[in-house]
This record gives sequence, C-alpha cells and structure tokens, in this order.
Amino acid sequence: MVIWHMLSKGEEYIWSRPALLDWKLRKLELTAGYPSHRGGRIKGPAADYSLKSVRDQEREAVGHAEEVYRRFVTKWKQPSPKAKPISPQ
Repeated sequence: MVIWHMLSKGEEYIWSRPALLDWKLRKLELTAGYPSHRGGRIKGPAADYSLKSVRDQEREAVGHAEEVYRRFVTKWKQPSPKAKPISPQ
C-alpha cells in the first residue's frame, strides 16, 4: 500500500535516511564493478554517512517520524463495518 501511494503520488519515502541510502547505493555500485576512489578524499553524497553527526541527525529525524506515526496509529480507529441488509431468500 505504501509503495502504491509513493508511486501514484510521486512522493519520496518520508522515513528514508538520505546519507544511508547513498552509502548503500555506492556499495552496490562498487559491487557491480564501478571504479573505486581509494586513496583520495571521500567525495559525493555517500561520504556524508561517514560523518557521525549526519548519521545522528538522520536517526533523530526518523525516530521523530516514527513517534508521530505511532501516535497517529494509536488515535486512529477503524470504522465498524456497516451492517448489510439481509435479503429475503
């Protein structure tokens, strides 16, 4: 359901961690054979994941979003099913 909404509305996943995602994508690129940039200064969006402050900020943002979702779900009440009229047989 979540994926359908994301695709149909063209929205991003609100609980993603951008630096972690970039780091994982870079890891996949390296596994696929893309060139490594070892020995030089780490560049690109995947490098942000190596900064503890960035990781902590992302974790905090995701934790806040999860808490908001948890509060939403606990307040949400599923509507009771409407009684169907009994048809004579």
